[in-house]
Amino acid sequence: MAAERAELQRVPEAGLSVVRRGGDRLLELPIRGVPTKAALAGAVTASIVFELTRVAYAAVTGVLSPATIYTGTLYTIVPVVFWVYYAAIIFLIGGEVARVYEIRNA
Repeated sequence: MAAERAELQRVPEAGLSVVRRGGDRLLELPIRGVPTKAALAGAVTASIVFELTRVAYAAVTGVLSPATIYTGTLYTIVPVVFWVYYAAIIFLIGGEVARVYEIRNA
């Protein structure tokens, strides 16, 4: 019985060890500021692409007609999932544009 308790006590310690090592890695990341012009370039690019995809999303969802409750639900859920996915990609593209701008104009 004591051996089982000791085994159960070691499992959380192992989990905390993994979490602690992951936290230590975050502390090793460099902390630096982003230049204003680079941030502006990334933000403008991301906002333009975001607005273009928003218009395309509205056009696509405007064409779909919910004939039944099942197809209407399907026509709603699938585009929303794609919209969230593409919004995340657009966010990353804005960050990449900012980084490229920063490197090229450094």
